[in-house]
Amino acid sequence: MMTLRLLVLTLSAFALIHGSPASQPIYKIKDRDGNIIYTDEKPGPEAEPMELPELGVMGEESDALEDVLQGQTLVDPGVEPLSLVLAQPADGAQITDRGDGVAVVLHSNVDLPPSTQIVLYIDDQPQLPIRQLAVSLDGLAPGTYRLHAELQTPSGRLLTRTETVSFLLQAPPEGALRHE
Repeated sequence: MMTLRLLVLTLSAFALIHGSPASQPIYKIKDRDGNIIYTDEKPGPEAEPMELPELGVMGEESDALEDVLQGQTLVDPGVEPLSLVLAQPADGAQITDRGDGVAVVLHSNVDLPPSTQIVLYIDDQPQLPIRQLAVSLDGLAPGTYRLHAELQTPSGRLLTRTETVSFLLQAPPEGALRHE
């Protein structure tokens, strides 16, 4: 199914550059190394042009793409979707500030490539990207915070995100020693 979509997209791009398939036939040939080649030049007298689907142009209607994709699976059903889970702090946690920051621990169902980045959002404000699954948030004043994380490509494209958790950071009890 994915190969067919790739073929249609390739041929669509080719058609946009070189005219419509109805006005110019496309031939599919196999070279001596077994590679498949698509061409608009007739490779030999016995070659027959391919039957190509009608090309259409989608309008600006937002549901046009949904209509095309309805019922189609874009991800291989045998592959578990990428997930990122905020394991710590737990939603509703009450954390006492001991001077060592708030521990944030994330879990993923796959080994993350080194090129991905994780962006933590504290009260919807993005922090500097990180590349590890465990960090300490330092310098937070006592109060209630909302936290979620996004896994992104280096260019900032969103791959997945965690659920948002809320936690309360409490001031240390009077007389408690703080780590310095």
